[in-house]
Amino acid sequence: MQGKAPNYKRAISRCANCKFMTTYTRSGSQPMCNRDDGNPFEIHPDCVCDNYEPIPQCCDDAECGSDAFDGIQTVGEKSTESSQLEWARREIDLLIKMESDPGYAPECAESAFRAYRSLCADGHSGVSIQLVKKILDDLIDLKPLTPLTGEDDEWSLIDDGFVDGRRHGIFQNRRYGSLFKSIYPDGTVKYSDVDRFVCVDMDNPRNRFYNSFMAEKAGEAESKVAKIEFPYTPPRRPIEIWCEQLLADYANGSYYTIRLDSLRYTDPETGLHVQDGIDRCFKDDGTKMVEIPRSEWDERKAIAKDKAGFDRTHSGINASGVD
Repeated sequence: MQGKAPNYKRAISRCANCKFMTTYTRSGSQPMCNRDDGNPFEIHPDCVCDNYEPIPQCCDDAECGSDAFDGIQTVGEKSTESSQLEWARREIDLLIKMESDPGYAPECAESAFRAYRSLCADGHSGVSIQLVKKILDDLIDLKPLTPLTGEDDEWSLIDDGFVDGRRHGIFQNRRYGSLFKSIYPDGTVKYSDVDRFVCVDMDNPRNRFYNSFMAEKAGEAESKVAKIEFPYTPPRRPIEIWCEQLLADYANGSYYTIRLDSLRYTDPETGLHVQDGIDRCFKDDGTKMVEIPRSEWDERKAIAKDKAGFDRTHSGINASGVD
């Protein structure tokens, strides 16, 4: 049976046409049969270059010194797999060595090496290994590999109750645990993905957090990524809700006030960074969050700014924050 082309630059094989011992080499994607007669790269003139068969075991030449690997014998060069594993082993050892307080690092590093070794043994190309990497990333992040359908068999009931004699239930998706479905007494169905959005404080972008109210309002935005529709593919990275938040209305207590500025994300189709404006403002009226006009937000923001300046002045620091 004709063997598959090996992954090595050179390997001992037998020409199926002339039966001479040969070294197998690659020229682009085409095999070449080269006679092993002291000048291994001299092409045998009678050889049919694409008609070869690998030898199932090492040749009888005592000086060959080749090691058997999947029926293919390497000649004078290490396999790509062997070189990659040696490189990976050195990197793993260096990582473990540099950890002053290793903790789980050695175990995790060895686990990663075992996975890498397994992938090398599968003989992936540069293209296929990237596909494997994407699949593994999704599995590790507990993301579904195919779009969610939203069909009834994907949901598990986690909370059940009755309001005015009508059933109100909350369901969790079995394939993607971050996705929930709420069915209200009037029959309204709403979906929420707790990993879909992340709030970013415009005054301090390092402050990133989740807020269910902001996520709900962001889902109402005029943006193609705002609403959850089926078939549904969860975003690979959270959609950012850039927002402002402050405490104002000092005459009646410090009530929470927020402004949703925009949604920022990477377009899944084009890969471009996109910013969709929202500009909606809300305040806590003491019982719930209610929407307010932008003008009221601006007034409250001015109050909060003046109060911050007053606090700094009376603490020995001026409004600019400089002594």
